[in-house]
Amino acid sequence: MRPAAARSSYVLSLGRLNWKKGLDRLVRAMAYVPGVDLLIAGNDEENYQPRLEAMVRDLNMSSRVRFLGRCVAREMGPHQIGECVCTPLIFGEFRHRGA
Repeated sequence: MRPAAARSSYVLSLGRLNWKKGLDRLVRAMAYVPGVDLLIAGNDEENYQPRLEAMVRDLNMSSRVRFLGRCVAREMGPHQIGECVCTPLIFGEFRHRGA
């Protein structure tokens, strides 16, 4: 797999496709990052990809977002991981503990 052979800059999201992963937020955020592609890799066991694909189309980002399907990080080489790996997560509550 050579995810970014034709383009120089991209962000990779690696993990299962699920609303809890915050991929909808990542797709919307990437609309504000011109010249950078988004590669989304992971299993879609909950049929979430069609929803993300519709969002990508609505944002006119079809040329910048690619769905790679299932990938295993430990089997990928450094050139395949990407310049930036982003894992947005959504939790019910997130609190800083400490001082």
